[in-house]
Amino acid sequence: MATYRKIICIMPTYNSERTIKLALKTVSLVADKIIIVDSGSVDNTIKIAQRFNNVLVINTNIKNDFSYIRNLALKLVSEGDFVLCIDSDEYMNKELIVSLLKLKKVLHQIKIRFLIGCCDRLMPLVIGNKTYIYREKNRMVIFRKTQNIKYIGKVYEVLIVNHLLFERIAHKFYLKGSIIHTPRTAPEYLKKRISRLDILLSNLIISERHVLKREKYLANIPPPIARLIYSAYLLIGNMKTLLDSRKGDFLARLWLWSCDIIVIFYLTIKYIINSCTKKH
Repeated sequence: MATYRKIICIMPTYNSERTIKLALKTVSLVADKIIIVDSGSVDNTIKIAQRFNNVLVINTNIKNDFSYIRNLALKLVSEGDFVLCIDSDEYMNKELIVSLLKLKKVLHQIKIRFLIGCCDRLMPLVIGNKTYIYREKNRMVIFRKTQNIKYIGKVYEVLIVNHLLFERIAHKFYLKGSIIHTPRTAPEYLKKRISRLDILLSNLIISERHVLKREKYLANIPPPIARLIYSAYLLIGNMKTLLDSRKGDFLARLWLWSCDIIVIFYLTIKYIINSCTKKH
């Protein structure tokens, strides 16, 4: 008899009362269980979450280490089950929900150990009176829990298995439909981007640095220079995405790329000032 495989959603939260209801409304149509890891919300995030069935809430004081947060929940997922990756400020459109429900019917037949399901993610950005939407292709939406799998990286976290990047060894398939991020204004995007890149550039040399080539190369370089090199790497990568984008995405991506230049310039000046202050 085939083993029934579950879909478990892992969702980090922090003061997410404005967006979590829509996220849970769509996720609950697909997931057998939703594990929320809350980093000390002081609004109604938990109260809203507890209105839904099959929700487990884990509380933690950690806010800026998303691998730690996700790994808390990942430990509770049984090997062989599937993990749904939807954040509290995202939701799924009807087409993606249908695709996942179809997939759910055949999960017990899947024998592939390393497996990732991808879809598009739409990111609405409100600038003035206009809303621009850019499309992120091949965003991981579901993966199979396997032995020794875990997240690394405090922000923009990635999955590894036995010190190998999971996305490089896993079989990928594409799901119809999209994840949709809730609309963000320009100031909201800038605030979040500054916070994330500050954490990223301050923690370049992670404990598992031999996993990712860029950390390996930067390991023996003085931190200020390493930050500049990695900042250039980010901008070049974003420029490539900008050039590859379709006409409908171009203005949004151009604005985001410009924001990254501003954010990285601001953080670089901040690091230089902090370094000079420490010396004196």
